[in-house]
Amino acid sequence: AGQVFHWNRSMIQNYLLPVPHRQPDRYVLGVDVARKRDFTVCTVLQIMPPDSAKVVHWSRFSGVDWPEQMTRILEIAKKYRAYIVADATGVGDPISQDLEKVWPHTECVVLGTNNKSQIVNSLAVALETDKITIPFNETILDELGRYKYEITPAGHTQYGAPSGYYDDCVMSLALAWWGAGGRTYTHEPDMLMAMPELLELPVWQGVY
Repeated sequence: AGQVFHWNRSMIQNYLLPVPHRQPDRYVLGVDVARKRDFTVCTVLQIMPPDSAKVVHWSRFSGVDWPEQMTRILEIAKKYRAYIVADATGVGDPISQDLEKVWPHTECVVLGTNNKSQIVNSLAVALETDKITIPFNETILDELGRYKYEITPAGHTQYGAPSGYYDDCVMSLALAWWGAGGRTYTHEPDMLMAMPELLELPVWQGVY
């Protein structure tokens, strides 16, 4: 097993959340949905052209029924006029589908072996290259620091938190970054994209 994420101290800055919405900036909301014993986490990234992003909202909650979760997620989406990228794996499937019905600017992502690896690695590259600004938040930083990979006997790479710990903050941030343009990132620094497709999407106009 090994640590997945590494970052420079310059990535972590001292500012308070939430950061207000600013017109005409673009925002992406990553949602990791709670299972029985973990948390639903919402992370909003403000897109900072040409190829960076900043965490402007972060919240997590547990023991909340789905109608209340839905209300909270939609309040955040409306506040930032955000494009939502939601985990649709397992219990997240019906929840993300409900979100998609009421907030059409929603992308549902089913996390499998291949695409989870791509999503996690994209976040790892972004953190190593100072593409994401994060406030000092012990919960987020602890999860990032503990997140591990392990090579199975079959040669596959598995990602996750150690037993007894959570990875909800990690996956919420990873999904937000994926939606903000991270899906087209490569490990070649001179090929980092400038997120033009999101800046041109009609999603951002007249959301509510």
